[in-house]
Order: sequence, then structure tokens, then C-alpha cells
Amino acid sequence: MYFMPGAFFALAFPILNTRSLPGEVFVYYAQHLAIVLVPVYLMHLKGAFEPEKAYDYSWTAFGLCVFLLYHFIFLQGMALITL
Repeated sequence: MYFMPGAFFALAFPILNTRSLPGEVFVYYAQHLAIVLVPVYLMHLKGAFEPEKAYDYSWTAFGLCVFLLYHFIFLQGMALITL
């Protein structure tokens, strides 16, 4: 959830003018709320989804490194090649 704030942004700034069919607005909010609430519920259950300790930033640092390497080496390289 460190690098996926899309559901929070979708709830904070919804674009609903393209939702014209009945129930689309409900499904929009239901799906984005589920994206936010299901991981919290699974962490509350413990078991395989137990959250890491508050002082352990190893997975956070690893995720940030992978994110940065992917975006600034791979994607930038592809952008320069296809310029």
C-alpha cells in the first residue's frame, strides 16, 4: 500500500460525470472502499497478513528502491529510445 494511493485519490477526487448507467456510482465507491478496507481487515485478522513492525523499514526501503530503479532506469531508458 506504500506506492498505490490511487484508491485514496479516487475517493478524495471522484470523477463521476462519465458514470451514466444505473448503479455505476455505487459500484465505483464500493470498489474503491474495498480496495482501502480489505487490506486493513486482513491485517486485523493477523495470520499471513500480519503487518510489519513500525520500526522495521526494510520492506519499505526495498519497495522504494525497486520503484525508483524501475522508473528512473527502465522507463526513462525506454522513453529516450522511443523519443
